[in-house]
Amino acid sequence: MGISARKKSGRAFNGAHRDAGVIIHAVPDDRFPSWKKALCGAVPGRKGNGWSDPVDDDVTCGKCLNKINGK
Repeated sequence: MGISARKKSGRAFNGAHRDAGVIIHAVPDDRFPSWKKALCGAVPGRKGNGWSDPVDDDVTCGKCLNKINGK
């Protein structure tokens, strides 16, 4: 099972955030990764639309990075 870098999809609550403060998580790949927990335990919000498609950016979540590096 692989891992892909994904961000939470959906809109910010106030709509003014745009791209500021986006955290990219490590999400296990399987048949339906859209609603799986990230390695850190984060899940997409109930008003969101699941995880985004895999992104080319590096994982920025500290907890996910620790799990990847075995810490």
